[in-house]
Amino acid sequence: MEYLLDAANRYLKTAWCRKYVIGSYAGLRVMKRSDDLSPSALSRDWELKTLNNGLRCSVGGKVTSAREDACAIVDAVCASLGVSKACESGARALSWAPQGGFEAWMAEGVGRARRFGIDDEAALWLLRRHGLRSEQASR
Repeated sequence: MEYLLDAANRYLKTAWCRKYVIGSYAGLRVMKRSDDLSPSALSRDWELKTLNNGLRCSVGGKVTSAREDACAIVDAVCASLGVSKACESGARALSWAPQGGFEAWMAEGVGRARRFGIDDEAALWLLRRHGLRSEQASR
């Protein structure tokens, strides 16, 4: 919690502290309610719900759409606060993403991994998961 508060406080005009946190969860994704007994039959569609007290709840979704979902949450909260500027982070490259030619970067990374005895499948997984951070491990 301290890590998240510290990160948020770098951007907020008024600092937040633990007493403002009214709930938390970690490690699980909140899924939509269903009468179907099979977990695989649950909808993975994402939805932003607003409770009677104004609290926003993210329900459903997938890890692959989390960044887009977060932008929608920021836009909804800003709209409710009268802030007309849209979320910009969705269009920004992630800090660990390679700049320029992705295919050439991947090919070079696989070649570097081979020199360390790492097979192509494992190299591709590592490069996709860790991006530029994978280069730090080879130094």
